[in-house]
Amino acid sequence: MLNCYASHTFAFTDTPAVPSPALLSYLRAAAADPGRAVSAVAQIDDLLEAGLFSDEVANDVDLMPRIRPPEGMTVEQCLRVTRAHLAEFIRAPHTISLERPTSRWEWDARFPELSQFIGTRFHQDFSYDYTSHSEAIDEYFEYASPEEVRTLHADIERLLGMLHSDAEFEEAAEALGMDVYPPDDQTFRTWLTHTVLPTVQRHLAA
Repeated sequence: MLNCYASHTFAFTDTPAVPSPALLSYLRAAAADPGRAVSAVAQIDDLLEAGLFSDEVANDVDLMPRIRPPEGMTVEQCLRVTRAHLAEFIRAPHTISLERPTSRWEWDARFPELSQFIGTRFHQDFSYDYTSHSEAIDEYFEYASPEEVRTLHADIERLLGMLHSDAEFEEAAEALGMDVYPPDDQTFRTWLTHTVLPTVQRHLAA
């Protein structure tokens, strides 16, 4: 969860009444995977019970990003505010509006397999690894499990349903790690719609 704060401003800006943009980003990701919020609450409870400076959790704390509390508050107080918002979300997850992601972290969290599909193939070294986009796509299906293919299909369907303009799709492409242009002068949207999605569907039907 703290990585989500790190992808925004590295600061706790939640108030008791209003979650911060960073926490809202995390809650949108948790809407698709409620276990995220449950796990975050449990981890916060463990940290607060042990104390952030306890030897018991020292190794874990050392690996966490350093998120700044506002003036006059401690990290522990900020975590309690965050925990309250998480607990409220667990009670009423439907209250979160699933708008577009606002950080690279959120894009990856909400579209995990699409991010993996794009980011590990269509990166800046694409031309050294593949002779064509089709070769990169074929390689994905050579190694992907049936569950991963189903997740990729769901990710693409949700993305196509959420975005509307080519500008939004270009923003998504960049956030998901697309460092090369789609082939044949296609836009990212047309490439997903007319090439990638039908290929995924054929593999699911096979």
